[in-house]
Amino acid sequence: MRNPKLLGKETDQGGLYTGFDSYRIHGKAEIEEALRAGIVSVDTNVLSNLYRYNEATVDDLLEVLGAVTNRLFLPHQVIREFWRNRQSVISGLGGTSKEARNALSKN
Repeated sequence: MRNPKLLGKETDQGGLYTGFDSYRIHGKAEIEEALRAGIVSVDTNVLSNLYRYNEATVDDLLEVLGAVTNRLFLPHQVIREFWRNRQSVISGLGGTSKEARNALSKN
């Protein structure tokens, strides 16, 4: 039986992971380096949820985003979706509270 560890070995023609690096299992040092120096990108929901979260959670999230500001990347599509959906997110906040009160009053 072949040793599975050999499957990831590179050869002159490449290796099993050539072009598929994201499938490789990374070691602790690689993970720590990615967390320390990697690019951080968030999707629209992260920004929209700033309106939905309680104040303490918003403060925590903004602190984390502030800590990675020099590595933070916001794709144009994320910003466009945020502005396109912002008003409906804000408008929907009252409805969520009302729905929760109604559900609680039924029990």
